[in-house]
Amino acid sequence: RLVQVNNYAVMLINAGNDERAEEMLAEAVSLAEQARGPDHSSVGDLLQNRGVVLTRLGRLEEARLAHERAAAIFRRSRAAGDPRRAFPDLSLAGVHLALEQPRAALAAADSALEVLLATLPAEHYAIAVARCRRARSWVALGQAAEAANPFARATAILAETGEPTYRRECLTAAADFSESRGDNAH
Repeated sequence: RLVQVNNYAVMLINAGNDERAEEMLAEAVSLAEQARGPDHSSVGDLLQNRGVVLTRLGRLEEARLAHERAAAIFRRSRAAGDPRRAFPDLSLAGVHLALEQPRAALAAADSALEVLLATLPAEHYAIAVARCRRARSWVALGQAAEAANPFARATAILAETGEPTYRRECLTAAADFSESRGDNAH
């Protein structure tokens, strides 16, 4: 039943039915906790997916809690060399930015970046997303000088590759940053 519920949730996500997908993911989390225990990595995977859907639904506080719990599970259940350990923190950085909590966003982005730099090639889009969210955090903290290098490094990668949503997020934020500084090149 767990596999069926999860597969159905993924199908709903791909179809853009986030409300129903969130319901299915909540059920899948409950089933996985019962079948495998509350700290199993599969529970973390489901919480991470649920957090992403909750974010898209604008239910940011619930998303934050899901990502925080997924991050804690991944720290205990995934090997140090597994880049998937970083993804809840990477998502959490985005949630904290949306909640206007730039210090927490910076901490989450830094945590994700540390794992990603140790486990993935430097040009991987996830590293660029972490750098972008780090830069956005610095801007929100009023420390624009700290944002320039992470934005430049992130946009160099995301201009060529990466998931379209992340590309758009970062390139838009970098362009806004550049414009606010009066830079001619975006």
